Amino acid sequence: MRHNTRRNLCAALALAALGLTAPAGCARKHRAIEVPDAPLGRVIIYRNGVAYFERHATVEGELVLDVPGDRVDDFLKSLTVVDTSTGESLALSYPTGSPGSQSSVSMTIALPKGRRDVRIAYVTESPAWKPSYRVVLDEAGNGHLQSWAVVDNVSNEAWRNVAIGVGSTSALSFRYDLHSVQTVERETIDSGVKLASAPPQGGSPYAIEGASVRVLADLSGAALASLGASGITLAGGTVMHTEGLSGRDYATVVESSHSVAVRKRSRNRKSTGVVHAASGSAGSVASAGISSGAAPPGIEEVVTMLAGNSIQVIVEGWAGQDDADPATAGLRRANALRDGLVARGIAAERIDVVGHPQVASEERLVRVIAAAEAKRPEQADVDADDEAPRGIAHFMTAGPMTIFAGHSAMVTLFNKPTAADRVFLYDPVSDRGSKRFAFNAVRVVNPTANTLDGGPVTVYAKQQFLGEGVTDAIGPGAAALVPFGLDRTVVATPATTTHEEIDSLRKIERGIATTETQRIRRTVVELANRGQAAAQVFVRHRVATGWTLKDPPSGMERLGTDLLIPVQVAAGKSVELVLVESTPIMASIDLRSSDGLKAVEVYLKKPDIDGDLRGSLEAIVAAQRHLASLDDTLATRRAHAEVLRTRVNELAEQLVALRKVGRAQALSGHLAARMRALGDRLDAAAAALSDLETRRLEAGIALDNLVADLSLGPA
Repeated sequence: MRHNTRRNLCAALALAALGLTAPAGCARKHRAIEVPDAPLGRVIIYRNGVAYFERHATVEGELVLDVPGDRVDDFLKSLTVVDTSTGESLALSYPTGSPGSQSSVSMTIALPKGRRDVRIAYVTESPAWKPSYRVVLDEAGNGHLQSWAVVDNVSNEAWRNVAIGVGSTSALSFRYDLHSVQTVERETIDSGVKLASAPPQGGSPYAIEGASVRVLADLSGAALASLGASGITLAGGTVMHTEGLSGRDYATVVESSHSVAVRKRSRNRKSTGVVHAASGSAGSVASAGISSGAAPPGIEEVVTMLAGNSIQVIVEGWAGQDDADPATAGLRRANALRDGLVARGIAAERIDVVGHPQVASEERLVRVIAAAEAKRPEQADVDADDEAPRGIAHFMTAGPMTIFAGHSAMVTLFNKPTAADRVFLYDPVSDRGSKRFAFNAVRVVNPTANTLDGGPVTVYAKQQFLGEGVTDAIGPGAAALVPFGLDRTVVATPATTTHEEIDSLRKIERGIATTETQRIRRTVVELANRGQAAAQVFVRHRVATGWTLKDPPSGMERLGTDLLIPVQVAAGKSVELVLVESTPIMASIDLRSSDGLKAVEVYLKKPDIDGDLRGSLEAIVAAQRHLASLDDTLATRRAHAEVLRTRVNELAEQLVALRKVGRAQALSGHLAARMRALGDRLDAAAAALSDLETRRLEAGIALDNLVADLSLGPA
């Protein structure tokens, strides 16, 4: 029996049974497959824009299906026709041609002789279903989790007595050309005649996946030297100390594969706006905000350029020709320029640093690029969703149901008891978070063996509406934390401080130590509960790239890439949560300075320091303390001597005045005796000062010798 029924409703008709969606405002109709006695049995809709359709038919001979030309590829990719009695897949033939030239394609299913029952299944485009959740709380700390799926039937075919199901985002789908005839271009062998070679295609080495990275500045070693005492690594590896910058807060971003390996051409490269800060050469300036007619810009011009905007930047450093340790030289240069920019008023959180071990030319040892344009959008999307649950999820209705053409339905997925508690969420890191108050939230467990797709959550308690929130995907048996209202019961007071601790010494030369240092960031969050009942607060904390959380608190959980830390706060009480993070940096310290003394004292508390090195450092610390003590004594003695000198001068002036009065001989004698006594004390103080200055000179020379004798090569 052959069935081949076609209805020419309009040129753009779509296959209704394949679940195609009409654009909003379009009055065109959809055409269904016309197969007698082949009703829908199951429809499963997914979140990624496709649906699975299953039909059953009794046929004899051939079964002919009409499929719109622009949907043939989806149909062929997923079509299965199975003999239900044997489970055997049946053969399929169809006319060759381009789908673009045909409004519909006749699909002929060849069947063996005899009457057969077949199952026809395929996947094609369909509106995505939408999840909706309800959490109903009770006073015992439990509740019910209810779930619905909003399903849209936009075809002109009613889904009558169909088993409806939904699938999660874990199912992937794509388009693939199976209908077009594909020919293979074969290679042509030439006669060996030489042809002129064309040059290779040029392009920006910083063009990433078709999106050019805007280079803001190229800096040479000579230009970097203008930082002076602010701290810089000069060409050849000479390190100038960074005294006074120990409190700067910035994250060191270690070398990543895309920053050194991704060097692809850009098809539509635009001007990058490079600022060449090479010493002694005219800089080329396009659009970075500095006049192209100006002299080669230095550090201050780059600071001026960055001060006029708020973009994120990445400072990249390379090794020089004469660097003894290329693996760390680039990172040291990037760190030093970053410190120089921060010292000149550029916000620390705007700057990331990257070090490259490759050797670069003297004219470009450090580069500043716009960070916002350096990351590929598609990579950002993948990374942002990297922590989302991906388990298989499949829900079917308890029985068949009917959804008429052009109608939508709320399909009940489940209604199950589960653990559900009212808690608080302190979220200072999200875009819609609060740094001052904690949110009312519900912590609910997924009671199913399937992944629940992300969607809106409505919270009820005591038959009252409490609020609404949105959840990400929830894995089987996992708990979700959903904020649904801002509350002022729990008040937070955060405070952050930073300091540095030497991890190891890499090099010591002429009193300047190159160190591997840990920058420590200490965050203290005071949580005050102003309510009448104890509160369980979850603190959301984000660890920045390149930083590591030290001694993680117990009970810590993850929310995406962030951390959730539980804290119990009694009624009317306050609790402090202390979080300590660290990041490695390369730093230089002057062993003769007070800041260097403090850093070395902290370093000497480590137990695993070489004995000879420990002895030398302890001797330097002792010498520094002795020198500091002499300086304090000298300051005190000088102040005392100055008081005596002032008093002696006052007495001398008074005696001169009394000589004009004949009856003041007794007072003059008393003042003269007093002046002589003070003069003797002044002479003794001057002698003591001279002795102290000599001792101070000797102590300074001794410290210089200790520092000069101490040397340490690269580890």
